[in-house]
Amino acid sequence: MIRYYYYTFSVVLLFSSCATLFNQRETLVYVRTNEQSRLVVENDTTLLADKHILFVDRAKAPLMITAFTDSVSHTVAVESTLSPTYLLNLVYFAGFPGAVIDLWSPKRRTYPKRLYIDMHDDTYRIDRRPMKPLDVQYIKPNIVKLTPFKIAGWITPSAEISYERQLGKLFSVQAQAGYLLRNPLVWYADYVKPETRGFSLGLEPRFYFRSPYPQGVYAGLDINYLTKEFNEEKTFYSGLYDEGVDTEHYTDTLKIARQTYTCNAKIGYQYVHKRFILDSFIGLGIKYRDVEYNKPIRENFRLHGPRHPNIPFSESRSGKYYVASFVMNIKLGYSF
Repeated sequence: MIRYYYYTFSVVLLFSSCATLFNQRETLVYVRTNEQSRLVVENDTTLLADKHILFVDRAKAPLMITAFTDSVSHTVAVESTLSPTYLLNLVYFAGFPGAVIDLWSPKRRTYPKRLYIDMHDDTYRIDRRPMKPLDVQYIKPNIVKLTPFKIAGWITPSAEISYERQLGKLFSVQAQAGYLLRNPLVWYADYVKPETRGFSLGLEPRFYFRSPYPQGVYAGLDINYLTKEFNEEKTFYSGLYDEGVDTEHYTDTLKIARQTYTCNAKIGYQYVHKRFILDSFIGLGIKYRDVEYNKPIRENFRLHGPRHPNIPFSESRSGKYYVASFVMNIKLGYSF
């Protein structure tokens, strides 16, 4: 029954094309001009004003806006970008097909929310509002967070909790711990019980460089340790593996012990609504992996790997080696 639950859950995520599901066909754009003017957008003309609110269709093509007065007229082409909702497809690996589905939908695109047009120039700029300071009653030194997507992780799913502590106006440190779960997307034979055991620990100093803690853009250095033990059935071949040849081989069930030490440079954005926190981030780094089998491989036999890149296979390849590391996720938290 658990297998079918994971199958259903994975299929739902697999086809979760976020932009198509959650974005509306139109998006809102605020336009400010340096003098009273009218705007022509998609064959509609606004009233005379220096601030305009537009509802425009999402599209890959630039948004053409003509601003004019009695004496001057300027047309600007506002380039579209990928919607943040579309990028949510990349948080979880099964969202990649959803990202492909979204490629056929104009809902994956968006335009800058706020624009400024100078009536004496033929260009525009994105009108970035200064971030509104948080109400002092919501600036708390402690934040507890959960990582919901970790539960359905591709390689090392876990139940993870994090704790962020303020150290100064722009600095904080975050500690995290995770209890590893069985991988829901790797279906072992019924007679091979994964018996997954393990945990992860991490520490991340943070620097908020556009606004004070706890809100805004931050840079972090995430240092993480993970240990995991699990059972897995593997097949070993003598000589070169060829699908068309009956090569001598044997299959065995192994207990695999894996330790990893990871260091990622991260950049993220933390949004605060009263005491509730949304922490999104992306990072690159390096990972040192130490993988051991509980049984030696027979002489002249070796583990056969797939011809195409296969992350689950590489994660359980025996030996000590370095690999590249990539992280992207979101955390939900509460401050106190």
